[in-house]
Amino acid sequence: MSQAGALNIRFGRDSAANALLSIESTRPQGLTRLLQNRTIAEAHQVVSLLFSVCRRAQTVAASRVAEQLMGVSVPAELEQRRDQMLRLELLHEHLWTLLVQLPPRLGLVVHTACMAEASQILRCAMSGMDRRSVLSGIYGGKGGVSELPTVVNLAGWAAQLSESLFAGENNLVDELLAATRKQDWRSDYHLCGLQSFYGEDLVSRLIGDPAFGHQPQWQQQPRETGAVVRQAASPQVFQALQQGWCLQPRLLAILLEVELLLNWLTAGGFRVDGEKEDGGINISNGNIESPSPRFALSQLQTARGELIHGVELNPDRDRIQRYWIIAPTDWNFHPQGVLHTMVGTLQGAEEEEARQRLSLLVMMMNPCVGWEVQGHA
Repeated sequence: MSQAGALNIRFGRDSAANALLSIESTRPQGLTRLLQNRTIAEAHQVVSLLFSVCRRAQTVAASRVAEQLMGVSVPAELEQRRDQMLRLELLHEHLWTLLVQLPPRLGLVVHTACMAEASQILRCAMSGMDRRSVLSGIYGGKGGVSELPTVVNLAGWAAQLSESLFAGENNLVDELLAATRKQDWRSDYHLCGLQSFYGEDLVSRLIGDPAFGHQPQWQQQPRETGAVVRQAASPQVFQALQQGWCLQPRLLAILLEVELLLNWLTAGGFRVDGEKEDGGINISNGNIESPSPRFALSQLQTARGELIHGVELNPDRDRIQRYWIIAPTDWNFHPQGVLHTMVGTLQGAEEEEARQRLSLLVMMMNPCVGWEVQGHA
């Protein structure tokens, strides 16, 4: 999930008023070639420096495939800390969407000060964990999990933020939902979510289908991943999906995850000695069992959805032969993906208005690169 490249999304209508949509990604497909012919440890270090968006999720995924290949046993407490840190990163990404990105698109006020405080607190908490929580499994860091300092009062901050977002009349959540309802539209799209993989099936696709690494499909269908898939069974999200709405279920899913995570922090879920609770979000789907000692596979959840790392070693098992990174954006913005079904019924008095509504949907699906919705040529 690098910042390099962009999504060029073009939308318009033909002479019969049928929707026209094209999605072109300029993300560099050769990015993972930087990792070929390196040792496992070298590749891990490169990944930790390569990505700026969801950097910690990328680094944890890289750590887990490296640990599999190196035979490193990771203590349960360390894995718990990793999951906690990834929940903080996920929360930060969701808050950025809700407080900064969506409001101006909906004619609402941007909550810059609130986001600045959230960024300072969450980044402070995450940076205090980075080295021990992410790298020690490979490099043998001696710092124990219990030694990590409490640098901020996460519980108190989370309680205050939850109160300001969700409580009282005319709160931000109510404003976002009300403004979104005015822009929403119905479609015939039925949620086709990405499910967990079996190692042998995934390895077969990675090796046998060169396009799978950047334009993935599963069972001959493009898939969607992200908060709306994780929370599809929750009553409000389920109802909005059943009614065919495009924007509301995705916004409701993000709001639900923010609420769950703030409640988790308020209840002390971030404590080192706390019980292993997931805050309502299962971050780590676990390593995917590999059919060969030359392969390692890892999957985990980010704000945008499922992230997969896969590694194939050379026959001597001392260098990387191939490295795959499949980001949520690769699924959600497949050229023949889920957007095509949803824009088929997108109506607007003017084409520019329709593009603005489509832009809201793209923003809620949150690509990990820059993007723009333009008119179709």
